[in-house]
Amino acid sequence: MIKVTNDLLFKKMLASEENKDILQGFIQDFCGFEVSYDEIEIVTPYSIKSYKEALGNIDNMMRVIERDITVKLRVLDVIVELQMYKDDNYIARALHYVFDCYCKNYNTPGKMDTDAVGRLRRHSSLKPVYAINIMSKTVFPDDDEAMRAFTLYDKEHASGLSKDWIWIGFFELEKETFKTNNQKYWREFLLSGVAPVGSPEYIKKAQDVAAYANMDEEEREMLTSVQKYEDKINSAMDTAYEDGVEAGIEQGIEQGIEQGIEQGIAIGAKIIAKKLKESKVFTIEQIAQTAELTVAEVEAL
Repeated sequence: MIKVTNDLLFKKMLASEENKDILQGFIQDFCGFEVSYDEIEIVTPYSIKSYKEALGNIDNMMRVIERDITVKLRVLDVIVELQMYKDDNYIARALHYVFDCYCKNYNTPGKMDTDAVGRLRRHSSLKPVYAINIMSKTVFPDDDEAMRAFTLYDKEHASGLSKDWIWIGFFELEKETFKTNNQKYWREFLLSGVAPVGSPEYIKKAQDVAAYANMDEEEREMLTSVQKYEDKINSAMDTAYEDGVEAGIEQGIEQGIEQGIEQGIAIGAKIIAKKLKESKVFTIEQIAQTAELTVAEVEAL
């Protein structure tokens, strides 16, 4: 079954020049502010030609589907990321994307102010970055709300900066408590492919854009390949984590909770890495990062 969260479909809906109204509504619903249609600049717009060229071959598949959608607005940037499989390092990667995007605006020609004597103020081209991460798995198990957002914050004095220079949000599809009706509609649409009754026009349009019947033959062929690959990734990750966690728990019980927990975690990580290696889906480097092992340790499995 082709899912709306298929990487190609997701990018066609939100990163196509002709679908900026969908992206406009998406940003408003998740970031909480209105954005002008005309100021939206998609850094890498979707087209089936550019998508196929980026993919190249099956070895590039993981790198292509891990790429985010970056949008430049007049006063800030927005990153949209779709995370559909388990990854212990996802939070770290999400933060990396946000701060990397922030730093890239430093010293941007044509975007800098000048001081009283006409010298360029290089940091003046920096601007806030908002990131929306759509998560298929639960990230915050102690909270029922689907949408969580984090900013830079002083815990001791319970205050933030004068503006939200960094804003990173996580929308968990497994949860059913929402801040707005539109977030609920987005969740139902992303899970089912059907725009619920009451949805705004841009979600209804997203349903039409994602419809298999509205794809050309080239898109359908690529769509099927991407879906098969994503299903394989999810299966490999789920099986590896289940076996690894089970083995780690067993080791912890055998050694005694206090003594065995560290060894249990280590054994579990190696089993996860071995399962991922056997799946032949991931590179050695990707497995090492996911299981928090060295490349040499993974190669030796």
